[in-house]
Amino acid sequence: RAFEFGPRACIGQTLAMTELKAALVMTVRAFEIRSAYEEWDALVPGREGEARMVNGIRAYQAEKGGGGAHPADVFPRRIVVGGHEVAKVE
Repeated sequence: RAFEFGPRACIGQTLAMTELKAALVMTVRAFEIRSAYEEWDALVPGREGEARMVNGIRAYQAEKGGGGAHPADVFPRRIVVGGHEVAKVE
C-alpha cells in the first residue's frame, strides 16, 4: 500500500502525487503519437473503403462489454521522439 488512510496517512502524499504527475508530463511531452489508419487500411486485405463511418466521419471508438470505450479494431499509430520514429504499432 503506497499511501495509508486515517491517522497513519502519509503526509507527503499530495507532494508525491504532484511530483509523479509532473514527471509524467515532462516525459510524455517528448513523444509525438500519430494515427496510422491509412497505412493500416492498406495493410489489411479486403478493408479498402470499408472504414466505419458515422455522419461522414471515421468512427474510431466502439463500446462493448468490459466497460468503457476502446478503439474500434485496433489503434494503429506511429510514435516519434525527437523526429526519429521509435515504434510502429499495429
